[in-house]
Amino acid sequence: MTTLKAHHIPVVDIAPFFQEGGAGKAAVAAAVQDACESLGFLVIAGHGVPEEKIQTLYDQALSFFDLPLEEKSRVRKPPGTAYKGYGAMGVKTVGKDINPKLKPSLHESFAIGPLDYTDDPYFTCEAAGNNFTPNMWPARPEGLRPAMTAYYREMERLARGILDIFAHILDVPPAYFASKVDKHNSILRTIHYPGLDRVPAPGEERSGAHTDTTAITILRVDDAPGGLQVLLPDGGWLDVPKIPGTFIVNIGDIMMRWTNDRFVSTMHRVVNPPDGLGAAARRLSIPFFFMPNYDALVECIPSCAGSGAKYPPIESGKLLSTRYAVTYSVN
Repeated sequence: MTTLKAHHIPVVDIAPFFQEGGAGKAAVAAAVQDACESLGFLVIAGHGVPEEKIQTLYDQALSFFDLPLEEKSRVRKPPGTAYKGYGAMGVKTVGKDINPKLKPSLHESFAIGPLDYTDDPYFTCEAAGNNFTPNMWPARPEGLRPAMTAYYREMERLARGILDIFAHILDVPPAYFASKVDKHNSILRTIHYPGLDRVPAPGEERSGAHTDTTAITILRVDDAPGGLQVLLPDGGWLDVPKIPGTFIVNIGDIMMRWTNDRFVSTMHRVVNPPDGLGAAARRLSIPFFFMPNYDALVECIPSCAGSGAKYPPIESGKLLSTRYAVTYSVN
């Protein structure tokens, strides 16, 4: 495996970018740019998300996943590509679009979507799909709904701040991105990787190698054995560092297309626990998949055009629906 001397995932304190006077703006932007143009992953500090809100969601999510399957299934997500609610083991295969031989991922999850919508046709028309249907909430634990709602709001704020940094790097006004995410359909998912009482069969992985169909993903992880790895240019895999008080941020396919491959959407995976540690390797991850408006046109940003756009324009929602059709296929 390639060593950390050749490749690393930087830790960037983003707070100076937003401070009055902007003395640290250039340094933050340079560090973020370097990360986005190399491996497409960085670890951010100075994000302003209160640790107690993170811990509360962590505790509430684990309490939910500890419930009997019958109770969790009362908020089971509908069949097909609908994502809101509880996804049991066996209904989703992350990475199947890359490797059709993968078996269903070794995790369960609970997800919510946007909190802000009305009965306006924009939110109810056929093109909106299931993005703005009501979120499903379990009766227990009672604290899960307020915890997820508060965390979702923090992620909205943080994601928009990160896009402001991107706008600075890409020489476009902040409004360039702001107008494309004002009706975003982002997903907050709590993912539970249970301890394993058997050796995984060939093709069984916690999450197979994949890229994210997002603008960006903001991830909180714990330090349980078996974790997130990033694919290096030479084909080796690099462990993503687990640093208290930080978030992992990675570029998604939509942002890569927007930047004409200047920013990199990199393959990553969640590996199974090391031999002998499966039973003790319970793990919880909390990703926020920041998606633009479903009708936002993803086309080459002018400053990234170079010798020409590599991709034709496409609406954000069409990219996501294509990926989901494969991910939730169990055949």
